[in-house]
Amino acid sequence: METNIKRLESATLFVAARNTEDIHKDTTQLKTATVAIQSEMTMVATTTSDVKEDTNLLVMANERIESALQALVVKQQSMARRERHPQQHKSGSDKKHTAFNSVKSWFAPLGDPALIHQEVGYFIVAGTNKWLLEHEKYDSWKEGQYSFLWLEGPPGIGKTTMSHSIINDLNDAMRDDPASSVAYFYFREEEPDRRSAMNAIRSVIVQVAAQSTAFCEFVAAEISRDNDNETNYEDPTDLWNRYLVVHFAKDCDTHLFLVLDGFDETSLADQVFWVGLLKYIRETSLKMSVLLTCRASLGERLVELELPTLAVKKEDLATDMKALIRSSFRTLPRIRKFHPETKRIIYTKILEHADGMLYVDHIMRRLNSIGRETVVLRDLEKPLPADMRALYALLLSEASARRSDASLKALKTLFAWLAYSHRAISLQEAEEVVKMVADHVVLDLDAEIEGRSAR
Repeated sequence: METNIKRLESATLFVAARNTEDIHKDTTQLKTATVAIQSEMTMVATTTSDVKEDTNLLVMANERIESALQALVVKQQSMARRERHPQQHKSGSDKKHTAFNSVKSWFAPLGDPALIHQEVGYFIVAGTNKWLLEHEKYDSWKEGQYSFLWLEGPPGIGKTTMSHSIINDLNDAMRDDPASSVAYFYFREEEPDRRSAMNAIRSVIVQVAAQSTAFCEFVAAEISRDNDNETNYEDPTDLWNRYLVVHFAKDCDTHLFLVLDGFDETSLADQVFWVGLLKYIRETSLKMSVLLTCRASLGERLVELELPTLAVKKEDLATDMKALIRSSFRTLPRIRKFHPETKRIIYTKILEHADGMLYVDHIMRRLNSIGRETVVLRDLEKPLPADMRALYALLLSEASARRSDASLKALKTLFAWLAYSHRAISLQEAEEVVKMVADHVVLDLDAEIEGRSAR
């Protein structure tokens, strides 16, 4: 009897121990499952937030499309009326067309401003810069509370794309106001024609002539009357005084909104010219509102004017940088195939280090050019560059690595051609440049575009 009781106790203890061990295993598995569920819930929450923001961007894009369609319908209706009653419209239209052709051919600015503006727009994600268009200082400038606004920020923060958004906003706002004109100029240090004050003034005259029939006919008449060469057409001050000052004097009903992007990329001599111009606008109360962009470190000449300043900071761009990262996940061919968890890591690390929109764009292209997801994850274990300058140093180092001196020289020459070319060059033309400077060097430009040089 005792033996049976002992056996029963032993069996009971064994079962209890086995049950305890099973419970411990189940608890461990339950903890692991709980952690996994929490991780998935975090990813779902992040995805939900992204979807909400993407939805907002789509709504804004649809609004812009609807606005464009409405404008197109109005234009088509106007054209239909002209076709039904051609005699009512022919003389005035022909007269302006002739006058504008005369103005455009006479001043002939180098570089089509509309085309340059369109090229800048290719790099803009829909819905970004909304914070800027709603900013109190921008709204005050737009409404005429003050004549100048200096949009100030460090290199790479996105000032040029902000200028693009401002120009579009002004064009939309002034579309039905025949007394108001919008003109702009994108300065670029590496292109002589795009850092020239002379070319900028010529471009402004042509842009205003395209919008204002009265100004267009005035300029065309002045050109035809200038038989005694009273105006020096190679002097931007003469052109300014002869054409723009007269049309936008303080007693006129007209108004000019002028956006100058990249003031710091003009020559020192031209900076003196523009500062003098701004002083003249202020002293004579011309009907002009001028917005310019410039880095603080190179804006010493602007400081003396005590212009109202809108200083752009990284914190202002938080929503825009997120939108750019999500857009890159959709558009970059390699990185779009990464797993959601990898994308979350990329998303988080870039937002921790990015100091501007250009940083985000370059770092996303760099990761895309690396291509393989496992290699990207290993790369992300290292600290990202601290700022735009450090990122450029890294990109240059990676682009130069494992190249011969001859191939590196050929690539640098090609980049110089691309930087200073008056127009975009084709792949075939680029290959001819490489052959011309280093015929014995073999560069696979297709691979360069998709690989290291794409960074």
